[in-house]
Amino acid sequence: MGGVVECLSTSAVDSVLSSVLTGLPDGVAVFDGNARLVVANPACGILLRLPDGLMRAGTPLRDMAACRLHAAIIAGAEPGGLAHRLDEVEERARRSLTDSFEFRLHQPEGVVLEVSSRPVVIPAGGAWRSGPGFVWTIRDITRQCQAAEAMARRQERYDLALQSANEGLYDWDIGHNTIFFSERLRELFGLNDQQHSPEDWSSRIYPDDRPLYKAAHRAHLKGQTARFACEYRMQTGDGRLLWVRQHGIAVRDAEGRAVRLTGSVADVSEYREATRALRASEERHMMAMQALNEGVYEWSLADGVVHVSERLQMLFGMARSSFPSDGWVDRVHPDDRTRFLLAQRALLKGDVPRLEMDYRLRWGDQSADERGGEDAPEWRWVRHRGVAMRDARGRVVRVIGSSGDITDQRRAEDALQESQRALNAEREILQATLENMDQGIFMADSAQRLVAHNSRFGQMFGFDPGEIVNGMALDDILRRLWLRDAIPQPYERLHETFLGEECCQTVNTHEIHRMEGQVIEARNVPLGDGRFVRTFTDVTARKQAEAAVRELIEAMPLPLVVTALDSHHVLYANQCAQQAYRIQLGMGAVHSAYVNPAERDLLVAALEQDGEVNDFETRLRTPDGADVWVLMSARRMVYRGQRAILVASLVINERKALERDLTDAKLKAEQALAELQATQQSLIEAEKMASLGGLVAGVAHEINTPVGITLTTASHLQEKVTQLGRLFESGSIRKQDFAAFLSVANSACALLMSNSTRAANLIQSFKQVAVDQASEERRRFDLRSYIDEILLSLGPRLRRSPHRVEVACPEEIEVDSYPGPLSQVLTNFVMNSLLHGLQDDQPGVISIVVERVDVGMPSGAVIEVCYQDSGRGIPAENLKKVFDPFFTTRRGEGGSGLGLNIVYNIVTQTLKGSIRVESPPGSGARFILRFPQRVPQ
Repeated sequence: MGGVVECLSTSAVDSVLSSVLTGLPDGVAVFDGNARLVVANPACGILLRLPDGLMRAGTPLRDMAACRLHAAIIAGAEPGGLAHRLDEVEERARRSLTDSFEFRLHQPEGVVLEVSSRPVVIPAGGAWRSGPGFVWTIRDITRQCQAAEAMARRQERYDLALQSANEGLYDWDIGHNTIFFSERLRELFGLNDQQHSPEDWSSRIYPDDRPLYKAAHRAHLKGQTARFACEYRMQTGDGRLLWVRQHGIAVRDAEGRAVRLTGSVADVSEYREATRALRASEERHMMAMQALNEGVYEWSLADGVVHVSERLQMLFGMARSSFPSDGWVDRVHPDDRTRFLLAQRALLKGDVPRLEMDYRLRWGDQSADERGGEDAPEWRWVRHRGVAMRDARGRVVRVIGSSGDITDQRRAEDALQESQRALNAEREILQATLENMDQGIFMADSAQRLVAHNSRFGQMFGFDPGEIVNGMALDDILRRLWLRDAIPQPYERLHETFLGEECCQTVNTHEIHRMEGQVIEARNVPLGDGRFVRTFTDVTARKQAEAAVRELIEAMPLPLVVTALDSHHVLYANQCAQQAYRIQLGMGAVHSAYVNPAERDLLVAALEQDGEVNDFETRLRTPDGADVWVLMSARRMVYRGQRAILVASLVINERKALERDLTDAKLKAEQALAELQATQQSLIEAEKMASLGGLVAGVAHEINTPVGITLTTASHLQEKVTQLGRLFESGSIRKQDFAAFLSVANSACALLMSNSTRAANLIQSFKQVAVDQASEERRRFDLRSYIDEILLSLGPRLRRSPHRVEVACPEEIEVDSYPGPLSQVLTNFVMNSLLHGLQDDQPGVISIVVERVDVGMPSGAVIEVCYQDSGRGIPAENLKKVFDPFFTTRRGEGGSGLGLNIVYNIVTQTLKGSIRVESPPGSGARFILRFPQRVPQ
């Protein structure tokens, strides 16, 4: 029945458990490591549709799943065989012991459940297995799934409607003066994909229609009209002149100013033309056919011809206004044709004064034979009326009447009948469902008389079949229970508790404790017009299970404390909390247990704001006065009618100590890393300066030869000039002497020019390469020429070896990158080959192959440089370490181990590329570089 019943003496633990489990709308089930049920709330069994016998502690999860899957597979809600699905359940249980995840279950009648699984630790002290376990939280998400599916269907219908409509959409942002056109609008009016402004659209409007358009536009933006609507002519992108119908609605800000105009534009040229042609015909028949969905016909029996109006032609797709009477009969549906002919014959014979009947008529002129049987005909329902016109002798000379399309009406009637049948079926299903419910239920009217109930309601309270009938007063039913001593209370109090106004007209849940120890939970739901529904659930087994769980909570090693939200007084604390902290029942405000009482207020403030608090760290005092770090989780609840806070805590002293150790270790590691990076940078700079010093020495050696020749030639030429001067001063100069001087002078000048040019080129190459190596400036350069300049700077070192260099690089590859870092990379490769790869007593080959490849990068083409020598190669065990800093195989011979590490950093960071190394047996070492032809900014 329901009402507030004073519970038998229950402990504070009972209230805690009721708040945590019973009050949850979602199902919660706890399983041990053997996948056996430890505890579950009532909502779990209701959602999974499991009998009470399977919701007891110790029930294997496989048995519960078998019961649910059996019903779901039979109803078609779950696919697959039962054995296979049960194996999936066991696999899911094993995974639940270690992982947190979510999955869905499908119940009959389209119900969808979402299950969240997370691992927990099960304490000892019951019939379950202690140790690892897991918790499943079950939530009904049927409405969310149905809403998502309905939204998807609506979006699909909207998209199809836009595709089929002869109109497009626009959106004008008035503030930014930009306008968006849909693809359909651009297609209809021949607009390109470029951005268009409102002025572009206005310029296309026909000049005579432009004032009308602007006036309607201005009126709507000022708020003088509810919506913008205008028809005008405009020129399309391909030069056509169309009639356009534009609609729109302005979006306004808080001050009423229009900030956006959104709407649609349709091509109504064909409609305008059809309207003009139709208007003349409609004017002739407007008085006769106004507001009718019918057309007029006349059947002349003398010539056997039927004449139809234009309205009738349009309704039923008739191409001609007159045709033989057999043509009409041929259009009638075969199943209706006999009935049509009999009704027509009765009219002609005078058996009925007028003809009125409904039948199906084929739309269009072609019969099935004429269509070749390809498409099914379209049948329309017709309401046919007619009267016979007779001559003086009573013979029928013609039949005049009307025919109207009632297809929509018939469909609506059929839908109504189908809806009524479905409603009756649903009522039967509902009644069957109520009769098969494990709960008792009844509905009462505003006068507290029984309107409907199921048999389970009478069985729960011991009524005989037929003793309770609809129409009985609830007071009569309650008095019968009281007379049987089923509920031990005074009748006046019992009546007020169960049938009082507050109980019947509010949503409430009460417990009924019967003499034999049965506990029934009654839930009342008002219907708003004085009627109410009340359900009754036998929760005796659940209460017994709750008692067992209360003992489990007391045995848990997790401190649990309930405090009043307003006064902060301690309302409940389990044994673990009282032993761990300075917290006792009746101690008053809990602030004294905090090392910093202000943190209690912070916890309450966060809980009031968010509804729950997780991972809140604070310090509490222990019974012996020491301080401990704890990690708290808090939830709001109602405890014995007052607002309260449930707090679970965990001592984290060891974790805090570990955090301090980790912080100290992190600081030391960061200091060591900074020192290492500084050392590495110093070594890199030293490597660069050493490379630059080698370049200077080589170039100085290379310039020495042309400079020496230049100096010798200049000295020789000066001597010849002195001799010629003496001959000139003595007056004994001869033509042969001057000719000999000119010959020597020409030869000397040629030598001076060639060697000076060679020295200048060497200096220029040295200058460019040296500048590039000393800086990392970005510039454009020809790749082939730059490689030649790099090799020229390395010429002295290469000529002292028996090895040769081969370069295969296409001409005119211009690169926008960093030439200095690229020079350092190639120089390091060559020097590594001379020092480590090639042997001085055997001629070797160094090859540099350059290709331009396109890999679809946004920056354009990619340059691939393949550098290879024919030397010893790199052992397979060293290939993965060659780019590591300080890795070298010649540690005692001056190797720093930074050369290839510098190369790797230059290629990947400066050149924005990639590098890999290969060393096929017997083929030397091969380095493949890839970097963009134009380095991104």
